[in-house]
Amino acid sequence: MEKAKEAAVQFFGRSDVFAEVFNHVLGKKLVPPEALQDLEGVQIREGGKPFHVPEERDLMRLWVKDGKSYCILALGLAYKPVYPTEMRYRDALTFYDEFGTVYEDWAAAAAEARKIGPFDGSVLLTDLILCAPKGEKLIPVISATVNLAPKAWDTPTTIAEMVGIPELAEENQYEMHLLDPFKTADDVCRQFQTELRSVLPMLKHRGNPAALEACFGGDPPCNLSPEAVALLRTHGYPDDVPGEAG
Repeated sequence: MEKAKEAAVQFFGRSDVFAEVFNHVLGKKLVPPEALQDLEGVQIREGGKPFHVPEERDLMRLWVKDGKSYCILALGLAYKPVYPTEMRYRDALTFYDEFGTVYEDWAAAAAEARKIGPFDGSVLLTDLILCAPKGEKLIPVISATVNLAPKAWDTPTTIAEMVGIPELAEENQYEMHLLDPFKTADDVCRQFQTELRSVLPMLKHRGNPAALEACFGGDPPCNLSPEAVALLRTHGYPDDVPGEAG
């Protein structure tokens, strides 16, 4: 598992792949790869201490816009499902030491987030949980999760779904942003612009060569990058990786 996780971090940590994951789960092409910076050791706000990425976070990037810290993106690589309450709790604690204050009222946090976020009303910025010191601008935090388990995600992704009370949906809109290869249609995979176009269907159809061949329709991937090959070799293709450069 350690080698698999390391390979996944290398692949999904590429700026082009990282950005496309978030653009997909948010439903809009919003995050430019060239605007992403590694967060480790970065002084996010003037006078603040250098940031240290918590162990429970797999990949984190700072989105810089107009020379300023604009948004923080946290990507989780999951090998077993987690519940939305657990993700919400992690989001709430991740930056406590850095920023000092955490919203306990989720609705209030989401409302504040939408005031300054780059998204319109069609996208709920519900992963925002931080309140900057009084008088300072809140820095958005958005989390997403990639399912790397050998089967589809089978637990709820919203709190309303988890507790079985649909009426909660309007009051508590927290929803995990999840990219699950098993729930991503082949035609959707073909719309990706990065190597996710090849990697996602290969993760989805691992162990099923006929389905994989049908997915690519006679046009299999070729010249996959070393990062993509390493990921696939540790996630269902231990021998020959289709599309590996010769």
